Amino acid sequence: MWVYFPDSYDRAFGPFGIPGPSMPPPFAPPIFPQPGMQTFPSTQPPVQTPIQGGPPAFAPPSTIPPRPPQLPSGVSALIDPGAIASCRNKFTYIWQSNGASYWMFITFVGPNSIAGWRWVGPGIGWVNFGLDLRFVDSSVCVP
Repeated sequence: MWVYFPDSYDRAFGPFGIPGPSMPPPFAPPIFPQPGMQTFPSTQPPVQTPIQGGPPAFAPPSTIPPRPPQLPSGVSALIDPGAIASCRNKFTYIWQSNGASYWMFITFVGPNSIAGWRWVGPGIGWVNFGLDLRFVDSSVCVP
């Protein structure tokens, strides 16, 4: 036995994909401000995209900065986005909780992640990169 369940497509286009007489057209023409119409500025803050310009024009420092003191074994600390935000547009050395460490040039700091450019070596250079802050064990940025 076949049972018919209407969905949103059917409500918009009818059961056979054809707009019915009482249904609105599938899409309406765009509305542009007309003379005399009042427009309001957006209340939303501008969206910051992870890539803000290209990578740095040169390699990161050749020396690795000293690692900040670590917490006792078994204790983990979360990196605060507000604290790492001061490293935006600076060379930053990242130590991950999995043991990986590398230079990064951070261009975006979100509530849970960072993004920018990661240095992979002189043969390749900078690559676009993003990382969840849960995986950052510690970091140091240099001016």
